[in-house]
Amino acid sequence: MKIVLRQTLPAALVVLLACSAQASENELSYSELEQRLATLEAKLASQEGVQSASYVLNEAGYGAACGGDDCCSDTCCGDSCGCCDSCCCNPYAGCYASVELLWIRPHVSEDWVGKLSNDYEFSTRTVIGYESCCGLGARIRWWQFDHTIDVEDPATIGMDVQVVDLEATNRLFFYNSDVLLGGGLRYAHWGLDDQFGDSVTLDALGLTFAADVFTPLCCGCSHRIGFVYGGRWSVLAGDWHGDNEIIDTVVTPEVNDDNFLVTELYAGLGYWWCRGGCDVFASTTIEMQNWRSDVLGEPGIGNGIAPNSIGSTNSIGFIGLGLQLGVLY
Repeated sequence: MKIVLRQTLPAALVVLLACSAQASENELSYSELEQRLATLEAKLASQEGVQSASYVLNEAGYGAACGGDDCCSDTCCGDSCGCCDSCCCNPYAGCYASVELLWIRPHVSEDWVGKLSNDYEFSTRTVIGYESCCGLGARIRWWQFDHTIDVEDPATIGMDVQVVDLEATNRLFFYNSDVLLGGGLRYAHWGLDDQFGDSVTLDALGLTFAADVFTPLCCGCSHRIGFVYGGRWSVLAGDWHGDNEIIDTVVTPEVNDDNFLVTELYAGLGYWWCRGGCDVFASTTIEMQNWRSDVLGEPGIGNGIAPNSIGSTNSIGFIGLGLQLGVLY
């Protein structure tokens, strides 16, 4: 019996030592797994805030998470639509300026002053703005139209329009389109001169909202061609001052206070070209505007400078062609 015990004890000790070594290895493996899981959880937690501030990705790959490592990936300037700075999540980030050359003519009811000339008059619109890498920005727009319009009476009317928009902007990337939303304040000055040179003026202030969309048709790393289209809606209030044959504020002084509802639409083709760290862009569009006025729609607001005129019109419209040239840097 003693001999058997002496032979079995060493074997049992070997088995116990092996089991304890296996348990130690298992404990080490579990510790390593716990450390790896903790590291992954920390990484995921750090990326949650980044993802909450990211853009909606479009098919072109724009809109990498702002502030994250994806901003410095090659998705922005690969085989898809490119941008000058692949380390920026917004390809439009930076300062920009543009000048739009317009050939446009006004439209009014013939009951107001008669048939206006069909000639297109030249005017300009200037835009200066800035966008951050995360799409937020601001811009100022100035449009002017100052011309003497022939009337078939024969007579003439002078029309002076100055419009300034001061807006905050936010760019979104939605599927395959870039959408720039804007909203802010609009100031508008109107001056209307009759055939005798007498003038009435209006200074109006209100709110304006806009959406500008670019949908690409053909893209490369340094250029993009596509549709440009959008619209604007404004509500303004102001007072007319003065008196002439167009607006008689002496006989009907209660109509001095006016409200304007302004609707603007445009559509056309645009081109972006990235060169030397800057983007040069151009577009050609058809534009329509409608300025609907409470005062101008009042029957008999004007004396009428045309035969059979009742001296009123519901709105003043504009239609024409535009050529925009700009730079982003």
